[in-house]
Amino acid sequence: MKQPSLSAPSLVTWTRYTFYGWFLGVILILLFSSVFDGVGVEGMQFYLGLAMGAGIGVMQWWLLKKHGGISLKWVWFLILGLTIPFIAFDLLFQAMLPYKLAVCLTLGAILSGGLQTFVLLDYSPKAKWWVIYACSGWMLALGSILALDYTKLLSPYANNLLIAFLNLLLILAGGFILGVVTGTGLRKILHV
Repeated sequence: MKQPSLSAPSLVTWTRYTFYGWFLGVILILLFSSVFDGVGVEGMQFYLGLAMGAGIGVMQWWLLKKHGGISLKWVWFLILGLTIPFIAFDLLFQAMLPYKLAVCLTLGAILSGGLQTFVLLDYSPKAKWWVIYACSGWMLALGSILALDYTKLLSPYANNLLIAFLNLLLILAGGFILGVVTGTGLRKILHV
């Protein structure tokens, strides 16, 4: 049986689509947050994984579909992998964990990267490396988000508009970082 073919998009294109997915994920986080708060579901963060997994997963899948096609499992594995740790921590450790975002995203990166590896195995024997690239991308993107905690230290020296702009840049930088790291990995895995 012939192995299916999947070509790697250019690094620029992959980064752009991942960034669009990140941006869509941020919008979905705001939407889900409003909806869940409106119905009285407060203090939970499961929708962070759900929103980012859906936004990024759909955009990456859409791009990969144009390059030879890929299963929708790509999207579902990203959603599941990122959401399950948040659900577990929401239910088990609701207020006890100060670094909940970092822990859940780290576990989610490992789980989703591992699950997506199974999708890539249909296209390359190098797919096992995907979990390393996916985790590295998510951890570096997390660093960009965690840097938000330090922009408040600038308040004596900068006005609120400048700090808000810096915060927005840090949030959006996560999508760019994730795209560059995972795009580099995907190109190596697919022999480009």
